[in-house]
Amino acid sequence: MSQTSASLDLNATPPYAGELRPFPLGEALFFSPKPLPSAMDSSALGPSGEVLEINDVYMDIGGTSHGTAFQVQLLAGFISFFLFVQMATSLLIARRDYIINDGQASLWHYFVESVIEGLPFTIIAASVALCLGGYAIISTSLKAARQRPLRFNRQRREVCYYPEGSKQPQFIPWEEVVSWVAMHKGATGTNVMTNVTFGMALPHGDNYWVLTRPVATVASAQLSWETMRCYMDEAPEYWASAAQPEDRRSFDEHRKLLHEHFKIGPKNLFWMEWGLHSTSYAGMVWFYLANVFCLWKFPYWVSEWSQNLATFKPTAALEAWSQALPESEWAQPSAELVRLKAEITAHYQAGGSLGDFVKPAA
Repeated sequence: MSQTSASLDLNATPPYAGELRPFPLGEALFFSPKPLPSAMDSSALGPSGEVLEINDVYMDIGGTSHGTAFQVQLLAGFISFFLFVQMATSLLIARRDYIINDGQASLWHYFVESVIEGLPFTIIAASVALCLGGYAIISTSLKAARQRPLRFNRQRREVCYYPEGSKQPQFIPWEEVVSWVAMHKGATGTNVMTNVTFGMALPHGDNYWVLTRPVATVASAQLSWETMRCYMDEAPEYWASAAQPEDRRSFDEHRKLLHEHFKIGPKNLFWMEWGLHSTSYAGMVWFYLANVFCLWKFPYWVSEWSQNLATFKPTAALEAWSQALPESEWAQPSAELVRLKAEITAHYQAGGSLGDFVKPAA
């Protein structure tokens, strides 16, 4: 159990959705048990990198390779830029030596001499960056591949998970899942920093099996929560969808789309807009230049490799549990959840938030 979940003391004081619970150096806002909407517009849901598979019976949530290509691009871009700076510096030094020595040797001679002189440092620095970055990417990919996804069955209104070290699936009621977003505050000596964590606690005997992960903002935690809740409690038009895999094909499709937009676009000489390279000649040049520095399709090849690492194979029990049921046998929300959802919807319409929602008495 993580330090945060231990501080929340889930066993001694059962939480409820909407509760704002303080703990040392922070506080946590609970989304569940008895899962309630977090006031985020369900239309904000779209393709999600967390969704591995989704259909009318179940949805798998887990670690995907989304983000791997970006990690490789950062590493390759950093090393490529470092090598470019080293070459440019060597060229400037060669030009200086050529002038000082009145052209006694060719500029190329001085350039090669400068490159050789700085070669040990260049090799060591690039190798260290490659080893550290490569280790981070590979270890992250291997860790994600070993994780078993959470499976949400909306017809049974249950969640399946595998406790750490166990090969046997556990099935628990959806309405008993505990979820929260925690905000931690810490001081660095000159600044106060806030870290945000999204957490889930799944009943496991007399205790909980806890999952936590850092997120950028509270809104990111809400998005993760609504991805799960909308699938279990809302109509299909409110569901998130699985994001397109990050592979070489997606890169080619993106590049083709850029060209199509550029052909019909304004074709400005210079106009830079984040994510919209097709608005100008400069944007298109930047797209190609940046991707050449980042080794073109290589990051997407690494992402494909990361996707192929996944080794999860459902057990017979999980396969049987995942079969579709006749609609007459579908589990229904509890009367308490229906009542709470109606009351918090009215609370939101009156301008309230989940944090100031007081759980009415049953």
